[in-house]
Amino acid sequence: SSTLFNLVLHSNRLISGTLPTELGSLSVLVSASWDKTSVTGSIPTEFGLLTDLQELFVAHTGLNGTIPTELQKLTNLERIIMHNTLLSGDFPLCSLVDSGKLVHYTVPCETVQCSCNCNCTVDR
Repeated sequence: SSTLFNLVLHSNRLISGTLPTELGSLSVLVSASWDKTSVTGSIPTEFGLLTDLQELFVAHTGLNGTIPTELQKLTNLERIIMHNTLLSGDFPLCSLVDSGKLVHYTVPCETVQCSCNCNCTVDR
């Protein structure tokens, strides 16, 4: 496995394309940020392998599809920011919210349904 603790690519519209599935092999990744970039596609299911991940920022991107249920495995996740995206479907992280571990999270409430008390943003 590779050793990378923080991957910060935010606020760079030159960052485009899809998120590589190979990022799931970064076993000690603690923080990942692609917010305010031009990434598109879906969040890879392999992100569920990032068991040390504490922060994931993907807001203000072209990400779409559903939020992978594999992210439920991220028991160290404290922050996930995903508003102003094209993500849709159910928010699969309510168990982390209910446990008190996931304390800061935003979703695009116009397209993502939450059975827990989600923090919504609807601005574009």
